[in-house]
Amino acid sequence: AAGELNPNFPMNWACCAKARVLIAGANFGCGSSRENAVWAIQESGLQAVIAPSFGDIFFANCKANRLLAVELAATDYERIREVLTNRLSADGQSPVEATLDLGQDRLVLSQEGQELSRVGVRIEDGMRQAILNPVDPVDLTLANRNQIDAFAKALHSQNPWLQPPSPKAFGL
Repeated sequence: AAGELNPNFPMNWACCAKARVLIAGANFGCGSSRENAVWAIQESGLQAVIAPSFGDIFFANCKANRLLAVELAATDYERIREVLTNRLSADGQSPVEATLDLGQDRLVLSQEGQELSRVGVRIEDGMRQAILNPVDPVDLTLANRNQIDAFAKALHSQNPWLQPPSPKAFGL
């Protein structure tokens, strides 16, 4: 109420001050149908969100804006949550490091060099491509230009009435 940070909120703890990964609950972002939700997360310094599931529109906005959204099996989520609950506290304990390996589809939690937990994650292929290859949806579509042109040519040869008129038809 006075404009001060809530010391009980985990993101305000000293050990979380430089967090780049958010471990969130199920159906994360389900009420966030605007890109502003993703932008706010990115502007806070976070680079990835890990959760058992995501709201569909929020997930699509993450992909479009290159915020890594990674799914975790419910049992693995509970294990990670337990590790974090046991290791993090408001007393300034050292941070837990979360390492996402996109090649091996795994999340590793460690603290002060000691591995605490290792779990598999599900990274949707479109999400992986959005993160690893800085291209937008138009670029991805145009990467299939030869197939698109071949399809259009076959469609028009089988259905000539669908062929768009040439500019000459309009006197151009």
